[in-house]
Amino acid sequence: MTFKTSQLILSLFHPITVPLWTLFLIFSSGSYLSYLSPEIKRLVYYILGFATVILPLLTFGFLYFSRMLPGILGGNKKEVFLYYGIVTFSLFFAWNILNRLPLSKYILYSTLILAFSYGAHTLVLLFSRTSMHLVAWGSANAIILAIAIKLHIPFHWGVILLILIAGLIGTVLLRTQKAEPFEVYSGWISGFLWVFVLAMWFF
Repeated sequence: MTFKTSQLILSLFHPITVPLWTLFLIFSSGSYLSYLSPEIKRLVYYILGFATVILPLLTFGFLYFSRMLPGILGGNKKEVFLYYGIVTFSLFFAWNILNRLPLSKYILYSTLILAFSYGAHTLVLLFSRTSMHLVAWGSANAIILAIAIKLHIPFHWGVILLILIAGLIGTVLLRTQKAEPFEVYSGWISGFLWVFVLAMWFF
């Protein structure tokens, strides 16, 4: 696997894109959420996209050119903590905006639960090493599984797709030696278990 290919995969499935991927799967679940008007869907996509992708990238860019952040992948523990702290804040910001709209609790709580997951695991990074990529995708998997259970919908392909994406990311991280096996497995398991419990409670 070439360096460019691995970087493309890690960027495409970066933790800041996970909320949008999760939202796409929620809208594709075949539940009543799939039948929301296109205007509402676009509005939610725009809000979530700005708050969780554009805003963090603008902040990262400012910090990078101010020499406060070494690059898109982070550096030491303090820098990584700052990096994902910004992502967590952006998720809470997105939830705060979406909460003002008459949206389903599944959309609102999915955003809020992801924010809690990112925040909790960001704190973990100060004391231990884990893969935030796998935390994010484990969290997304838990949310989609919980929605499928609560709404009684056969959404097997969504759950399987997320597992395959997590497997792809884990393989890339291991082959490029960006993470140890423990970081990969613990990241996914921790993200999944933490979020699944919260999702089943809130949903």
